[in-house]
Amino acid sequence: MKITAIKQHCFSYLLEVHFSDGYRQLIGYEMLRVYSPNATVVPQGLNKPPLVTAKAYVKIFKSQFNESQLDILFDDGHQSGSYSAGYLRHICEEQDLLWSDYLARVSYAKQLKDNAISLTISD
Repeated sequence: MKITAIKQHCFSYLLEVHFSDGYRQLIGYEMLRVYSPNATVVPQGLNKPPLVTAKAYVKIFKSQFNESQLDILFDDGHQSGSYSAGYLRHICEEQDLLWSDYLARVSYAKQLKDNAISLTISD
């Protein structure tokens, strides 16, 4: 499987990805940012990567692809690392499940996904 085309939909914060087998999918910039290869590195001793929040309005500053990988520089300065064609296809196909997991992690951490830090006020 190869990446054949990408198209940025800047106003909707979506990236359209086309693969050589005819499969194509829209995927949100935020999803790409929180599941970027460099953001999903699991530090030693942890079973999940660190939680990334406050990326609801992240934009793609620059992207470059070839048939085997996609590289993205986001406007928050994060360099994605290379999304292999297989990993990119995986997050495209499993985005509903991955997004649910992400939202559960955000909730468990008592964070708001759009804010870097949230405070809980109790009586």
